[in-house]
Amino acid sequence: MASLPRLHTSGRQALMHTRRPMFQFRFNRSLDAQIVYEQLSGFRSLYVHLMAVAALPLWLQAIWPNLFPAEIRFFILALWGGLLALAAWAAIMEYLARRKLTHRLEANHREAELTHAGNP
Repeated sequence: MASLPRLHTSGRQALMHTRRPMFQFRFNRSLDAQIVYEQLSGFRSLYVHLMAVAALPLWLQAIWPNLFPAEIRFFILALWGGLLALAAWAAIMEYLARRKLTHRLEANHREAELTHAGNP
């Protein structure tokens, strides 16, 4: 039974392939989970760093109360709150991606043990 080639995207590459062994399929799923985890970790780090930059005018406002007009203070505070929400979302998604990655790696490890146990 011939299978049609299908397009599989992983990271930035698009590969054409036909049938693959099961271990390679599971490896690619683990690799995809690793890429998603790394991207979410980077997004979380970016949002936290942007929060730190946006906090500087807030601290300056705390030191000098009349430094910025009320509209700008509100904008800075809203920006910081939005970045906080994005950082919290990215942290939650990063945690879920880490759990998925751990599950996939454990499944690969169990399969490798079973494969090696069958071949002395």
